[in-house]
Amino acid sequence: MKIKIVNPPSIDDYKKALVYINKGIINGAFKHLATKEPYNKDIVFEWHKKSLNGTPQIGALVNGTCVGMAHIDVEHGRRSVNGYLAITVNPEYQNNKIGEKLIASILLEAQKIGLVRITAEPCSDNQRAINFLKKNGFKEEGIMKCAFINDEGRLIDRLIMRIEITENCREQCV
Repeated sequence: MKIKIVNPPSIDDYKKALVYINKGIINGAFKHLATKEPYNKDIVFEWHKKSLNGTPQIGALVNGTCVGMAHIDVEHGRRSVNGYLAITVNPEYQNNKIGEKLIASILLEAQKIGLVRITAEPCSDNQRAINFLKKNGFKEEGIMKCAFINDEGRLIDRLIMRIEITENCREQCV
């Protein structure tokens, strides 16, 4: 399978991603997303606008179809050195190294804009995401208690996981 990484994704790439994301929300494959309702088509323009404003965003294409997306939201504007990772891969294309390629590409983009740390916050019951993040260099840093309500209405903890993307990050910290 040939995977093409695009930076930034085009409007059409975002539209194609929206199809698999909404399908995953409806069928429960993406039960750990913050929303339970499918996204409105206008979200595509919001995602595209963020990429034009410098937010690192990467898409993964297979045969011209967007099958994965990753972006990093920068904490507290441009003076921050921390970003928050969001990544999704179409369930039909998982286990094909697409997530690994997205992570590697998005971390390079984060370094280019001066970020030194990236944080991810998977739900504590999302073992697949936790294992994926660990495999890609993220370490557990803490727990946010009762931070998410699952489909059964139970409160779920979120793990705080982080990767340092510059070697001397700790030494520079005062």
